[in-house]
Amino acid sequence: MLRIGNAEYTATRVGLKKWLALEDKKSDIFQATEDKDTFTDAILAYLSVAFDVPTQELEEVPWYEIIDEYATSNVLNNINFQFPLLNEPSSKEKAIWDYAGRTWYLWANLLAKSYGWTLKYISELDPDDGIALLQEILTDDQLDKEWEWGMSEIAYPYNETTKKSEFKELSRPVWMQKKVRKLPTKVKINVSMLPVGIITYPPTEVMNAAPKPS
Repeated sequence: MLRIGNAEYTATRVGLKKWLALEDKKSDIFQATEDKDTFTDAILAYLSVAFDVPTQELEEVPWYEIIDEYATSNVLNNINFQFPLLNEPSSKEKAIWDYAGRTWYLWANLLAKSYGWTLKYISELDPDDGIALLQEILTDDQLDKEWEWGMSEIAYPYNETTKKSEFKELSRPVWMQKKVRKLPTKVKINVSMLPVGIITYPPTEVMNAAPKPS
């Protein structure tokens, strides 16, 4: 709990709109870890959004209280599910029509269009619910595109090698693709550098490592 004058502020789990704003501030914090002054400003900016308090007022609060409240707010606003949608890498090149805070309006537009909810209702959704519903909206949209793609001629390009038209799947976003597990690269090392003790092999290597019968 923070005390600023006669007012008290307690960290709580916020709605979707403020959660998105806090996530933007967290990104600023991660980028500012090497600069003490910028890092401090980023932490204060995060709590300013969380508590709707001007940063100037937060500057009067002891630093240990600021850090403690930031940690509490951060834990309270963690996502409770591992949503594949959040694994989608952000584009390095921003659209020319992009602006700070656009993510909220982008999400709100999709949710309002699908469910007919007001901005106020959407803004107060629990972040878990908002992300889950947005993922379902984007999933439906992708599957509809794939259906339409499969019905078009351009989905069956002619293969000069086989002399046949072959179906070419419509590409999916990263978060909808199956993860391919890459095996570690094998590297030979000198015997003198081997660790002392019992050496164990991964399950897939046991048969290869075992001596073959003569």
